[in-house]
Amino acid sequence: MWVSALASQNYGKAMSTKKISATIALSFSVAWLVYNQSLLIAPVDTGDGLLHFYLSQASWENPRYFLDHWGKPLFILLSSPFAQIGYLGMFAFNIVVFTATTIFGWLILKKLNVNHGLALCFPLLLLLTYDYSRTISAGLTEPLFSLFLLLGTWFWLRSSYIASAFVVGCLLFLRSEGQLTVLIFMGLLVYAKQWKALLFLFLPFLSYSIIGLFTYHDIFWYFTKSPYSASNDAYGSGDYLHYLLSYKNYLGNHGLFLFLLSIPMIFIGFRTKKINFSLFSVILLSFGTYFGIIASHSYFWGSGTHGSMGLTRIATQALPSFLVVSLYFLSQYSFLNASKFRFIGYAFAFGMVGQLCVTPFLKKSIRPMEAAIQEVATTVGNSMNSSPLITSNIYFAELFGRNPLKKTRPETRILSRELLINNLYHFENGTYFLWDNYAGPNELNVDYDLIAGYPGMKQVERTEIEGVQVYLFVYEEK
Repeated sequence: MWVSALASQNYGKAMSTKKISATIALSFSVAWLVYNQSLLIAPVDTGDGLLHFYLSQASWENPRYFLDHWGKPLFILLSSPFAQIGYLGMFAFNIVVFTATTIFGWLILKKLNVNHGLALCFPLLLLLTYDYSRTISAGLTEPLFSLFLLLGTWFWLRSSYIASAFVVGCLLFLRSEGQLTVLIFMGLLVYAKQWKALLFLFLPFLSYSIIGLFTYHDIFWYFTKSPYSASNDAYGSGDYLHYLLSYKNYLGNHGLFLFLLSIPMIFIGFRTKKINFSLFSVILLSFGTYFGIIASHSYFWGSGTHGSMGLTRIATQALPSFLVVSLYFLSQYSFLNASKFRFIGYAFAFGMVGQLCVTPFLKKSIRPMEAAIQEVATTVGNSMNSSPLITSNIYFAELFGRNPLKKTRPETRILSRELLINNLYHFENGTYFLWDNYAGPNELNVDYDLIAGYPGMKQVERTEIEGVQVYLFVYEEK
């Protein structure tokens, strides 16, 4: 009896130690993100990041934004309460997402019997990945997609097929790449003959289609209003090998090394038939989505289609799932589970903590565009506070605490060609116009001559930093 009691006591101490170490690892990770965020001179992403914030914040005033295809409807719905706080609310939202991602990643690793030391590495591997850390900081959509993919995997491992199907079905409204995962999951459900779950896979699509029918009078709005049509070549094209050559951004040497170490055990697992259907499904969902996204976007960027910008961060959408499966196969090396070698996992985790402490991923320096915008904003100062603003760069609006998508006074709008041609609009006297030489001609089709030559337009400020040109005009009605 005393032997049993002693064993139970030791087990309890081991569990307590595991909980403490997990709490420390998660607390460090969150603290690292918050600390790096506090060092920023400008937001990590003053383009897509700010626009997602504006959409989420403005959705409470204009519910149509809850169906904004580019903004990702489910992301807007879930992040909108945080967006009401301000731009930092989006960062807080992604901190919650990161925390949940870590917890569910650990639950999956525990379900797969991965030793605790290796499991502790999971959130640290994520933070060491440059693009993933930046998407958290910028309040972007990729982390929420990766959380739902992990959540769907967790339900699948618990044989909760209906819940898993519904969660995976939601991916369609978190990122367009969710179409790939839904197709993979559909095949798994058909093979497993989970017909009832198959209905729940399409429930999110059906629900949003019905909402779109009343809003847009178009039940197929998911397809007809997609900004990612095959003919969309607005952002040009690049090298087909761009994503493979840029792996350090979205995977890092640490992720590549982990994957290479896991490959032998993947082959052994399949050869010895130790991989059952449940585990095979997890592998297919994670690796299939991860490599599928990289392959498809390599083609899109190389061919200049589907509105691809060659952004490497899109590959992080399945990164947590990819790392979880890689950690599982790494743990299949038997010596790592021997009591005298279990310290190796903890040593890896400790080493990554040290590396994170000396690695300035979220650097204090800012790009020339943000520096130029800040300089103009500082120069114009308080005179902008009560003046209408039309801007080609939304970061300029953010510096004055304005959301161009909301109906506010003074009026704030995003510059467009339609505003200037044929004198279609009457601008208030004293309206400021900001034009930059990137978004102005390339994204908004507004050349310098068009805005500078507009009747009543007067240039009041010009800044140039490393080829970036920013002009501020004021409209004075004659």
